[in-house]
Amino acid sequence: MQFESEISPEDLFNMFFGDIAGTGLRSYTAAPGFRTYSFNAGGGRRRPQQAQPESVVYQIIHMLPLLLLFFLYLSGSLFGGDDEPSFAWDRTGSYNLRQQTSERKIPFYVEPGRAWNKISQNAAKLEKFEKGVEYQYRRHLQYECSREQQIKRHRIAQAQGWFGVDEARLKQAQNMKLPNCEKLWAFDA
Repeated sequence: MQFESEISPEDLFNMFFGDIAGTGLRSYTAAPGFRTYSFNAGGGRRRPQQAQPESVVYQIIHMLPLLLLFFLYLSGSLFGGDDEPSFAWDRTGSYNLRQQTSERKIPFYVEPGRAWNKISQNAAKLEKFEKGVEYQYRRHLQYECSREQQIKRHRIAQAQGWFGVDEARLKQAQNMKLPNCEKLWAFDA
């Protein structure tokens, strides 16, 4: 079966753009040997509409919403917007300034610079940022605790096996430490 002969480039063009030439006739090839035709209901050629010259003022009025959106975007990025610093749990090349939250003493690292300086000088913004760090820390602990519990369940299931229980592996799996779960339980206490 040859797919190239099923539709010609001209037919594809006509399907998307229709009767641009103004003949009123559209032709489509459905399959090799089958061609369909449709005619313009108005009959004959369409008359091209005469373009009316638009004034520059009229064109600017039409572009005002777009210009306004562009200006708002540009002004937000140029004049500083509300840029909040990001943080990391571990020290990296750019996140090398160690901080800790005031309330729970959770350590985190920030990128020193304008964003951190701006937020650290405003007590309300700093408190809001630290609450976000603590919330993210709790979510991080939840994820890691869930992962540790899943590993423990998997090891217990492996120790029980199909053909009997491997007592040593089962005991080792049951005694597996869950450090992130312990941190989460201490955090919630």
